[in-house]
Amino acid sequence: MNSNHYCALTLRTLVAVCLTALFIADSQAQTDAARIKDGSGVDIVVQGAVDSELQPLLTALEGKEQIQIAAWTFWRGRIGAKRVVVSRTEVGPINAVAATTLAVVNFKGVIGSAFEFNKEIDRLVWVRKTFGASSEDMESAFSAGAAEGSKTQFLAIRIISDSEFHSPKLEEAAGEYCAAFVVDLIRKMK
Repeated sequence: MNSNHYCALTLRTLVAVCLTALFIADSQAQTDAARIKDGSGVDIVVQGAVDSELQPLLTALEGKEQIQIAAWTFWRGRIGAKRVVVSRTEVGPINAVAATTLAVVNFKGVIGSAFEFNKEIDRLVWVRKTFGASSEDMESAFSAGAAEGSKTQFLAIRIISDSEFHSPKLEEAAGEYCAAFVVDLIRKMK
């Protein structure tokens, strides 16, 4: 099977799975939407895949309210002058799309995501040679697509937490540093 056919098949499968996941989550989301929407909206939605990436954000979130929509968890509050939602997307592009879509539908705002993961050396080498990239992201492109489709501004902020070339062990502190940077960035926004 050639690589173009494989990529097209993978993309079609991913779209089908995403639509299925969103359809299932939609029924619960519709029920929760009435409870979540209070007319105030938010200024920023910040996403991370795992708890270690979110802890500095959750610590900085004042007046924190936890909101569960189907399998995804959101926390709403304030950081500085900004109304912020922190979103735990869980790992993987399907979860990133679903969490982003739920965030756009229920909160709006500028959306950020922070997670990357790939251990396939041959794939990393190919990405580096083909695109000149020194890292590969797992969720941002999917989240950006969901945000674009909803005409919502999007920002991805990344930190490299592991590298098969330099440090294959996941450095959880890297996620904490990234989240701390995002907290500072939000506080400085006007």
